[in-house]
Formats: sequence, structure tokens, C-alpha cells
Amino acid sequence: MNYKKMLSLLLAASMAVSMPINVFAAQPVTETENQTEVEPYIADGEAPVLTGIEIDKTSVSAGDSVTLTITATDNLSGWNSCNVQFNNKEADKRLYKSVSDITGNKCSITFDISEYEPSRRYDLEFVSLTDKAGNTIYYAEDQINDDRPLPKYVYFDVVANEQSDGEAPELKNISLNSTNIKSGEPLTITIEATDNLSGMSYCDVQFYSEDTDKKLVGSSYEIQNNICTITIDISEYEPTRRYNLEYVTLVDRAGNTVYYEEKPIEGNKPLPESIYFDVVANEQSDAEAPVLIGIEIDKTSVNAGDSVALTITATDNLSGWYHCNVQFNNKETDKRLYKSVSDITGNKCSITFDISEYEPNGRYDLEFVLLTDKAGNTIYYAENPLDNDKPLPESIYFTVINDDKIPTPTPDPTPSNPDKGTSSNSSASSSSAVNYESEKPNPADKKAVEAYNFWQNAKAKVRTTPDGKTMRLFVPKDITYMPASMMETLYREKITLIITHNGKKIVIPAGKAMPKQKLKVYWTFESLEKLYQA
Repeated sequence: MNYKKMLSLLLAASMAVSMPINVFAAQPVTETENQTEVEPYIADGEAPVLTGIEIDKTSVSAGDSVTLTITATDNLSGWNSCNVQFNNKEADKRLYKSVSDITGNKCSITFDISEYEPSRRYDLEFVSLTDKAGNTIYYAEDQINDDRPLPKYVYFDVVANEQSDGEAPELKNISLNSTNIKSGEPLTITIEATDNLSGMSYCDVQFYSEDTDKKLVGSSYEIQNNICTITIDISEYEPTRRYNLEYVTLVDRAGNTVYYEEKPIEGNKPLPESIYFDVVANEQSDAEAPVLIGIEIDKTSVNAGDSVALTITATDNLSGWYHCNVQFNNKETDKRLYKSVSDITGNKCSITFDISEYEPNGRYDLEFVLLTDKAGNTIYYAENPLDNDKPLPESIYFTVINDDKIPTPTPDPTPSNPDKGTSSNSSASSSSAVNYESEKPNPADKKAVEAYNFWQNAKAKVRTTPDGKTMRLFVPKDITYMPASMMETLYREKITLIITHNGKKIVIPAGKAMPKQKLKVYWTFESLEKLYQA
């Protein structure tokens, strides 16, 4: 089973600084799920936990649909995406779907069954769950490595109609527009097939060069009368070489698939004949891959919620460096961070990795760099080179820091007027408290309501945190202020608050919260940074 290979590796409005005071009527505000953002710790190294699987029917008519409901929990960052695959073992046909529409602790996935689907049983093969910190876990029918078993047997039976189609298309002929293609000119492949009922819907091909092991691939959904036409553009820098047809894939509207291969394996069918073409190069021929010159990283220590940037320098002999792929690996957890970019400026490529605010402490080592030029020449530079790979010129790494160590409290801040507030209650006396009813937003302003509820929940957390303890609070980037009522709540309680916002950490030690400020309605994070020397 290779389901993991099928998955490819994996989140605004805000109140203005000049927010007017007392413009919203005091109205009840509905609680929102944003309250879950407040947690005592933000480091998250645990994947979600599957708690239940339900299917709405075990018998579904062809042309109808079946819905799977997944229930799961996550310890901190929140469940983010779900991948599900069913398998018909007799035909080895799979139904796969990936969704990120998670409501609360539930995910609903609907599979539309083709009207041509024959009678057959589909068994749930695996469920994979991923949280916002990138932690992933597999629950599988047949466990591999660290997979967990599915909690129960889940299946559905398809009840076929008169249009049942269980047969794949049959290849009849393959032709090329030419067996001699000049560099810069297109190759056109015409594939003729037959199908018993539903009709061919898709085809693809792959050619290879024996000398370089370079591949050329093409696909098409443009099918007319079971004739599929595929065009592959040959680079103007392509050197003289021969390409052999390696395989052809045919798929019909019922999803039946067949492979025709030069060297068939595992029940695939042989190609009817040897198919090839020769590239005739021009004076711009380029057969050399780019050459890596240097790698620089902007920091070797990065706080969770911040970012780290890698700069790759390379040269190419002719066509020009075109694409760059980079992967880091946490060897302790085997978690990988991958990015692919084609934004090459001169001989440099800059790649930025945003580190989740929930990322636990850990070290990431550069695992490989892949360089590709406009002629399609590719080369790997790897930490552990294989075959024709080249070694990385040096060890590149960064360490994620996500801890709860409290810095030594600074002396009592004594700023003069740390943040000027404004209010329509300008006639209030110096002893007047801010009317915190003014914090309540317009219920029609969804973002403002979410921010309000976030801080309401944060205040509740402060009040329930034992004296002498530390509370960790992650504030979403689109919230740009802390209400004065939050500061007043901290002033009354004997706890330390660590605020993480936009990659920065602000520590308000116990006993150091500011008392009521005349007419102050909110604190900007900029003012808090200055006040508490973030």
C-alpha cells in the first residue's frame, strides 16, 4: 500500500488605532469558537486523535453519494485537515478525498458515485488527520510503521444500474506527429482507444531518455470519440537525444483505469509497439544542470510563530536557472518542511519558511536542494547523497524555540502617558473609569465580534489561573490591540502573562500590570512592547 505517497506534504479586519469610543450600543454577543485560541501553552507536538467514524449508508445506488463523518480532537492548535481513502480490493480501485472544512470537532466528506459504477464493495483504507501545527497521524486498515488501526470496519456497497461499466478502455493505436522533433517545436501524440460503455475521459503518457533518465510527461482531458490528443512542448535548449515511450494511462468516465507499459509489471498491459522520437538540437543545446554555489540562512534560531529565510545561489551554463525545491527535516520527529519556488532573481533564490506558532522546540536540518534549469536539467544536492546526487556544501540548520521560560522581571515601568487614548466622554473626571461597555462591538461586524469574544475568554482564563502561575496567550495576527479591561483584570490577579503576537513575545510579570488609565480603552501591541521591553 502506497497511500502516503499519494498525499503531497502540508491558515482581516481589525480595529483601527483611532477606534471611536461609545459608538456601539451595548448588545449581547454570541460566543464563538475563537475562544479556543487561548491556551496555557502553545507548543504542539501531538497529532489529532480520531474519536469516531460514521457513514450515512452502507448501500448506495450508482449515481448517488455517500457521506463519511469523522470526529477527532486535538490537544492545542486545532484539527486542520482530513484525508480519506476507500478501496475496492477486487478491482484495486480507490476513492480519495481531502478536505479542510472542519466544523468544531467534525469533518464531513462526501463521495459522489459515478452513474456507471458497477456493483462492488468499497472498504475504508485509511484516514489521515493533520493539525495546524503540521502534526499528522494515519489510521489505517493495514498499519505501516506508526499508523494506528481504524477503530472499526467501515464500508459501503454500490448497487449498480443498467449503465454499469466495470471495464477499462482498450488501447488501439498510438501515433506521433513526427519521429524527428526540432528543439523548440511541439510533439503531438494521438491515442486511439475503445470503451465498452461510459467512454474514455482521460489519458497520459511518459517518455524517457536512456542516457540521462530524463522524463517527458503529458496528459489530456480533450477526448473526442475515444481519441485523445496530447501535446508536449520540447524546450528550445533540448540537446540531441532519443526519447522512448515508457507508458500510457487510459481512464474512462466510470473511473476504470488501465496502464500500457514498455515493460509491464503487476498485471499491466504491454504497449502494442515500440514508440520513440529523436530530438534534433539547435545551437542553444543545453544538457548541463545548474551548479550550486552557496547557501545562506538568515538565522539559526527562530521563535515559534516567526519565519526563517534561505538564500540559494547557483549558476547555469546556458538556458538559465528556473526552479528550486528545498526540504528541511527534523530527525527526531521525522517531520519535514518543504517548499518549491520558481521566483529566481539573477542567480539567487530566496525561500521563506513560516514556522507555526505551535511548533515545539526542535532542530531542522537541510535535507536537500533541487535545482532545475529551463532546459529541464535537474540536479539534487543532498545531506545524504544517492546515486548521482551531489553533497550539500555545508551543514545548514535552524532550531525552533518555543518555551515558557520567564525572563527576569524588569524594574517597574514608569512611562509617562504610555498610550494616549481618546473618548467621547471627554468631560469625565480624572477618577472616572472607562466605560467598558464601549468595548462591545457591533454584532454585524464579525471580525470585531471574534476579537471581543477572544479577549472575554482570555480574561476568564486569567481569573481562573492560580496565583503565582504563568498563562501563555497566543493572539491572532489580525487582532492589533489589547482592551483596557484585560489590563485591569491582570492588575487584580497575581499571575504572569506571556503574550505571543506576530512572532513577538511580551511578558507582563505578576504585579506589573498597569492600573486603570484615564480614558484609556485599549493598548496597542506597540505600546505594550515599549512598556514591557518585549
